[in-house]
Amino acid sequence: MLKHIRALPIAAVAVAATFLAGCSTSSSHPKKDVQVDAKWAQSFTNIHDLTAHSDIAVAGSFAKVTNHTYISNVPSTDFSFTVMRILSDKKHLTSVGSAITIDQTGGDTPDGYHAEVGDDPLFTVGENAVLFLHQVSPGKFQVIGGPNGRFKVNGAANAASLASTTVTPFNVETVKFTGTIDQLAAEVAKP
Repeated sequence: MLKHIRALPIAAVAVAATFLAGCSTSSSHPKKDVQVDAKWAQSFTNIHDLTAHSDIAVAGSFAKVTNHTYISNVPSTDFSFTVMRILSDKKHLTSVGSAITIDQTGGDTPDGYHAEVGDDPLFTVGENAVLFLHQVSPGKFQVIGGPNGRFKVNGAANAASLASTTVTPFNVETVKFTGTIDQLAAEVAKP
């Protein structure tokens, strides 16, 4: 059964926490999905605004899940993300080849639920992406504006082929851009 909750982004976490606190299941039942629908506090309409509000913009790949937390009834998943290209890094927070941690709301709960934000589902290991990120602690980042700061890298991407790989918005309601990573880097670099 899929449940839906509508809320503001910070309130979404609180609503999810309240909802999940009342959920229980025995170990004999399969995991149940909980979908949290958020209205993002920050919404961006163009690459310039994304860049202006992010600490870094990077292209790379999700290597593995590194941690699951469950604080105040809200699940969170940390992913190791290997940086293959830096599009913007005003504060020199990362380097090509380094692994950074991406924290994302969602994951498994101790009582058998799997929670995800509906328009910003959990990343998957092996997924390639371009991300516009805010640093929350040294080496740990969150995507700004939920799905707004998340772009799909289409096709196999590696360091050699990355420049010509096509990038598209994560979904139709986010920032509009379709082109290569080189073209996106040029947009990011514009004043």
